[in-house]
Amino acid sequence: DEELIPTIIVTPDEEDSLKKAVASASSGDVIMVKDGTYTVRYLNLVSGITLYSENGPLKTKIYSEYGRAIQILEQDNITIKGFEIYSKQTNDPATDALVYIGDSTNITIKNSIMHDGPRDADVVKIRGSQDVLLERCIIYNPSERKKAPDHFQENIDIRGAGDERITVRGCWLFHMGDWGDHLIYAKGGTKQVLWENNIFGPSAGKGWENVAVEIGHIANTDNTPYETYYAVIRNNLFVDLKGSAAFGFAGPNVALLYN
Repeated sequence: DEELIPTIIVTPDEEDSLKKAVASASSGDVIMVKDGTYTVRYLNLVSGITLYSENGPLKTKIYSEYGRAIQILEQDNITIKGFEIYSKQTNDPATDALVYIGDSTNITIKNSIMHDGPRDADVVKIRGSQDVLLERCIIYNPSERKKAPDHFQENIDIRGAGDERITVRGCWLFHMGDWGDHLIYAKGGTKQVLWENNIFGPSAGKGWENVAVEIGHIANTDNTPYETYYAVIRNNLFVDLKGSAAFGFAGPNVALLYN
């Protein structure tokens, strides 16, 4: 990766230092985060910034306790590198994701560990976004579903017309014990999906359809077409995946699975 020259440096010495730094940033800023654990919820990233840790995810942690840790809403050209991002399941109000990317373009998350979604949450949720890259990340343990105990959300959940060029590369997705259902699910309306060089598994194989890796969705609730288009899944390892299938094609339009 290219050498980054920080314009803003964050230390854990001051309360809410990370949130204050991000709130003050503007397009073009490069925020370097020093070692430490930063407790923050709903960290709203703005267009054009790079957020990276000085010494990687084993040293620099973003902990949300509950609720979303990071959200990217209607923003463009954002890079996140080198964090451990996590929460815990509690009885606090439910949310939908630990890391949420919605209606945004050119978003990259690299070299990070993301795990333990807050109550009723996926670990990573992507909605209506284009050119999203998850690369060299470890992603595990989504939350239980609020309305269905012992059923779980997804490690990565992708959905929505307008989702285009969603790449997951060089990542490891797994469940610990009886923790989850789907490792990754690209649902209807998603276009141009590429999953390559990943390790999928082990998985818990609990709840719902018990398919660890799945792409496509046959129809909306009113039975209108709701398909996934142009998916390539190549050069992945599928390891110790439990349930009715390791990989599921649920009505995608043009999909390749090979090597």
